[in-house]
Amino acid sequence: MKKIILLLVMLGQVIVLSAADMPLDDFVKFFRRRANETTYAKLDGELQHRRKGEAVIKMPIYCGLIIGPERTNGQLILNDQDACLFGQSYRNGGETIIVQKGSLDAMNNVGVQVTDLSLGFLFYPVVGEREKTTLSMYVDCRVIVFQPENSPDQVVAYISEAYGFPIKAEWYKSGTDTPYRTLECSDFAKDGDLYYVKRIQSSGPGWRTRIDFDKAEVGRFDTANPVNIVRKVAEKQGE
Repeated sequence: MKKIILLLVMLGQVIVLSAADMPLDDFVKFFRRRANETTYAKLDGELQHRRKGEAVIKMPIYCGLIIGPERTNGQLILNDQDACLFGQSYRNGGETIIVQKGSLDAMNNVGVQVTDLSLGFLFYPVVGEREKTTLSMYVDCRVIVFQPENSPDQVVAYISEAYGFPIKAEWYKSGTDTPYRTLECSDFAKDGDLYYVKRIQSSGPGWRTRIDFDKAEVGRFDTANPVNIVRKVAEKQGE
């Protein structure tokens, strides 16, 4: 059975029973699941950020990840100036972010949300499902609606029926029908028998960001000879 690493290394498997026929509760368990083995990824690339009427901003980006049966742990470094560690629990949906250098605001200003990398929105409470659709990449998707706790906003995710992986997600303010932010996975690459997302795009009114990972190391995590995915950075700005 072919194994894949998707959006920064989430293992999935093609299933015999079509997810298109699953009850919603079972489909939710399907796309929230993780494989029994642990994998890792070290991804280097370039971020391009465009704002209307302004010059294009380009900068290097690094994302390191370890994906286990119970949680995701990772590191994000942007432009060698802003860095954080992050984690995502699968059991309770809890997220942790620890700033190592710079600020999260600097990342947000170029369209990068740290929780996208751990797919944190998949663990928000599910409030409904919309009509199925096929995206432009000919991927059949079920459309699931999430709502964060203590928030009137919603996230609509287009999740592949075959892999249980979100190909696209849209964020909506309460009472609106136009997303204020969109995230898309638009290109995939293969390393051995593992696949990873090579291009991620996000956009909102007046801005667009594209991340291309042109250098990748992915594989299965060996506890006897562990790979270090965390790069050294100063703990505080100026150190």
